[in-house]
Amino acid sequence: MSQTYLTTEELAELIKYGSRTIPERLKDSMLLEGRHYFRPFGGRKILYIWEAIEAEITLGQFDYAQYFPESPRVQEFREIKCWNNNV
Repeated sequence: MSQTYLTTEELAELIKYGSRTIPERLKDSMLLEGRHYFRPFGGRKILYIWEAIEAEITLGQFDYAQYFPESPRVQEFREIKCWNNNV
C-alpha cells in the first residue's frame, strides 16, 4: 500500500487550515509523530501521511471545537457534523 507524503503547506491546502496552524496547534495534539507524520532522516523537515489523516477525518474522529474553541467557524463545523450524522 503506497502512502502520500505531504509538506505542511500541501496539507494545509487539503484540510483548509493555515500552514502555521498545523505545526502550532495540531501537531503533537491531534497529529501524532509516527502515526500522522514523520521526520525523514531525523531532521527538522516534517512529512505528513495523508492516508492516516484522511482516515480520521472520514471516521469523524476530529472535533474542530476541541482544538479551536474560540474560532468563529465552530458553529459551521457543528452544523456539518450534525448534517453528516443525519445522512
